[in-house]
Amino acid sequence: MRAEYRSIFNENITLEDLQKALIEFGGYTPEDARTQIEVYDWEMEGIKNVTITRVERYHEFAEPAGISKSVYMDVQRFSADTKNDVDPDTGKSINYSAMKKVMAYIDSLPLTEKQKDAMAYSLGWSKKNIEKYKPW
Repeated sequence: MRAEYRSIFNENITLEDLQKALIEFGGYTPEDARTQIEVYDWEMEGIKNVTITRVERYHEFAEPAGISKSVYMDVQRFSADTKNDVDPDTGKSINYSAMKKVMAYIDSLPLTEKQKDAMAYSLGWSKKNIEKYKPW
């Protein structure tokens, strides 16, 4: 994390001041304030669509598996943009079709099996569904 940030008044503020402000004025817990600051850091690195949940899941699953932030966020974006197919006869959504597309995308990446599993878990899918639908 960066040591200092800019306030809306274009003044440098410390990491501690920013954390205190998020807690006092934003209603964040100390842990969520630290994670929100990391969200700001990722955004300053040019990474878009970062959320507290994505940062937390990155640290829980992807980072320990040696997956870069850019690969992790690429898969997160692909997953967010992928929708279930629709059965043309019934007009109903085809269950798990989006998951299968995302799994195929993850499988196409130059990742180890352990890293592919970590990416699938980072998306919040159950172990049962990951084991059932993963193509690797």
